[in-house]
Amino acid sequence: MKVFRRLFACDTPIAASRVEIDKCEAMTTEIKRIARFFGADLAAITQMDERWLYSARVDVRDFSETENALPKGLTSVIVLGHQMDEELVAT
Repeated sequence: MKVFRRLFACDTPIAASRVEIDKCEAMTTEIKRIARFFGADLAAITQMDERWLYSARVDVRDFSETENALPKGLTSVIVLGHQMDEELVAT
């Protein structure tokens, strides 16, 4: 089994301007379709709530604490769910 242990980084700049979405339901459907294409079992879009953010995260390469920096001004988030192996979780 391969284990992905690369530290995620924001390597794509945030767009200079916002695009207004006139058909939110259609955009939501498309985002969920793409999430499923990439392996998500569940996908949802909801308002950003900083109470659900960790103050730090773990760098799995050496298990050190790493800053959990996100871009300023986020108002919405995409939440993904991935099915987990029951026997693995039980360990």
